[in-house]
Amino acid sequence: MLLRRSAPPDRPAPRLVHGYLVVDPQHARATRGDRELELTATEFRILELLMTQPGRVLSRPTIYEAVWEEPFVADDAAVKTHLSNLRTKLRAVGPDEDPIETVWGLGYRMRALPTGA
Repeated sequence: MLLRRSAPPDRPAPRLVHGYLVVDPQHARATRGDRELELTATEFRILELLMTQPGRVLSRPTIYEAVWEEPFVADDAAVKTHLSNLRTKLRAVGPDEDPIETVWGLGYRMRALPTGA
């Protein structure tokens, strides 16, 4: 008689926190302070990707391949457009700072938090 081995239950993804910005991957929810962000699925995945690798500069091809799960093609307009929309939505609920930093010629990363944040 063979017994089926049951796979261990998936662990819920931990919440990601960057100052007042919180991403809850398990519930596909992002908040800034006490305000929920109305993000598209693609914007959410980009934000989640950046927050899972704080301080690391991610190139547009890297972001594209991670979010769209297909090889990058020469046109990076999709990444630029979604990042622009994401930044607009972040500024709408927290106009004091843009947590996404552009590293010219290289890509994007989460901006370093001020000391004590």
